[in-house]
Amino acid sequence: MPELRRLLIGDEPRTWADAGFSIDGDETAIGTIALGFVGPPDHEESSATGRARGVVGWELTDIEDGSIDGISSTRTTADPARPTVHPNGVTRLDHVVIMTPDLERTTSSLRRFGFSPRRTREVPGSEPARRQMFIWAGETILEVVGPTEATGSAPAAVWGLALTTTDMNQAAEALGSHLSPPKPAVQPGRQIATVDTRALGISIALALMTPHVPSDDPSARGADDPSGQWSGGG
Repeated sequence: MPELRRLLIGDEPRTWADAGFSIDGDETAIGTIALGFVGPPDHEESSATGRARGVVGWELTDIEDGSIDGISSTRTTADPARPTVHPNGVTRLDHVVIMTPDLERTTSSLRRFGFSPRRTREVPGSEPARRQMFIWAGETILEVVGPTEATGSAPAAVWGLALTTTDMNQAAEALGSHLSPPKPAVQPGRQIATVDTRALGISIALALMTPHVPSDDPSARGADDPSGQWSGGG
């Protein structure tokens, strides 16, 4: 099955440095997954450069180049990245949240590129009714969120990233007022806090989570409802 090796993000590197990440030029790594920053200097979509905000593409093993329901996807043979030590204590990309107005269409596109859904669940109390689907992509999980009935024809897009930090207090020291107070996550024994990415100039939602506990079922990873658990996303 394909493994995620690299995310391309339409942000300036310094905006992520301000969030407590160690940056080397226009690169960093979270666990074994590289992040490349390709944003325009003015932090806005630029017609001159053709660059956009958010995750503008990703590199995966064992695929053909193409579009996974609107997400630009490139084949890579690169080895896993060397993990970077970050002041905010982040050590792992726990899950990548993908939002879609048509879950069946996005699922079909992922299957064509070699992905196999691990599990699905209904999002409790969502209106309209929504469903989450989880897929392993190497070290991380793709969490695909969409309505049970299609609501439009827009492409899928990466909405946000949930990151594991070894020390929430350390993360709070690095981020200051840009990190919300932690609260219990869906997974028992874990906490989650959101980053005020809008204030920092980061174009995707970010949440920090404490590590998995021994009783945490790996199949439930990424089970946090983005709209219910996260706030302050970009």
